[in-house]
Amino acid sequence: MSQPPPPPLPPFEPQPVQALEYSAAAPRTNGLAIASLVVSIIGLIIPLGGVLGIIFGVVGLKKVREQGAGGRGLAMAGVIVGCFTTLTTIVGIAIMVPALNRARINAREIKCMANMRTVGQAVMMYAADNKGYYPPDINLLISGKYLPSSVLLCPTVHPPGTVPAAPTTDFVYAVTGQSVRASRPPGGASRFVLLYEPLSNHSDGEINALFGDGHVERIKNPRSSQFIKSLEAGNNPPK
Repeated sequence: MSQPPPPPLPPFEPQPVQALEYSAAAPRTNGLAIASLVVSIIGLIIPLGGVLGIIFGVVGLKKVREQGAGGRGLAMAGVIVGCFTTLTTIVGIAIMVPALNRARINAREIKCMANMRTVGQAVMMYAADNKGYYPPDINLLISGKYLPSSVLLCPTVHPPGTVPAAPTTDFVYAVTGQSVRASRPPGGASRFVLLYEPLSNHSDGEINALFGDGHVERIKNPRSSQFIKSLEAGNNPPK
């Protein structure tokens, strides 16, 4: 018995061809945006870099918006990093300036004390050449070539590089030609004042004083005022 023929195939219907869609090329990254981030990072080492990074970032954001270019995220990152590095620099400067100023003041105070010690050595050399008598005038140490006039200056009053118009001294000489032996108090030469500073030399009210044994002492405020008043009243050693 023969089998029935197979059913006919459905008619061929061509399928529509779908057009391929190509995405547009990615926009080119703006160069200022890249420069902003790079320069801001460099600002961690070079302080000016943070400021330049902010400028490049702001200009880069404007270019990205106007031209439709890429790099908006880089520009924003550059501005943020630039602000951070600039703020860090400002804080660092605010901390460093007072510290440097204090170091400069300390260096001048040390130099002032060194000058006084040199004056003390010159006074003793003069006394050795003049039968044991202190010089009646401190300027005799200059005219007698015992020391240069610059040693009689306090670096706080006359900073290095400044030269007074006429020979002067920033110290007060507390001796008026006495004998070294006769002027020694019962407590010894370490209490007898040869030289001291006026209060006007230093803004903190402290002074340096040179004693008969050659040592220099820093007199703190408010004792410095009492120290000077006692000397001006004729008390040496001061009370």
